[in-house]
Amino acid sequence: MIKNILIAIGTLLVLVFSSNTANACSCSFQSLKDDFSSTDVVFIGKVIKNKTIKYAEVSMTLKESGTLEMVKNPKWEKTIEKIRSVTFEVSESFKGTTEKTFTLLSSYYTGGGSCGIRFKKDETYLIFAYKTQPLLSKEESEQPKENWTLEMQLNAEADEFNKYLPPFAVSVCSYTGNLIYMEKEVKAIRDFQKKGK
Repeated sequence: MIKNILIAIGTLLVLVFSSNTANACSCSFQSLKDDFSSTDVVFIGKVIKNKTIKYAEVSMTLKESGTLEMVKNPKWEKTIEKIRSVTFEVSESFKGTTEKTFTLLSSYYTGGGSCGIRFKKDETYLIFAYKTQPLLSKEESEQPKENWTLEMQLNAEADEFNKYLPPFAVSVCSYTGNLIYMEKEVKAIRDFQKKGK
């Protein structure tokens, strides 16, 4: 439960301090090799479908003034938000998939304060995707339901709402990018794959 509170606070901080463009979001990048090692799926693919869908998330209510100061008794709420479902035609797989197409989730980028990746149809990208995790942890789900907190109940409801969404997502804080700008990274990935590292 403490982990979920920390994740909620971290998410709030990102939302409050995110800038007007996706490129200005604050990230601490790993090396290409470390990002490749820790990512579940890496491939080159062309966007063939890009649509807005809905997903559920759970967050803590802020004080009415909108500050980051939390209320004495935190209130949790489930909201329905927009997210992108992006399908790629895979032209070269480096890790994690042998499929000809691959669908993943991406933050909804509007050009405003959101930190999403703006995928454009018919353009080709280097993709670093990770497996999404349920909001309700395995340990929490094994507890008797009569012992669940409101946060746990809402997380279970959100997980139920989200269960048919693609199980992979992409982060703006990875080496995902338009292939035009990622030639050096693609070459490096091919080189360390040849060397078996």
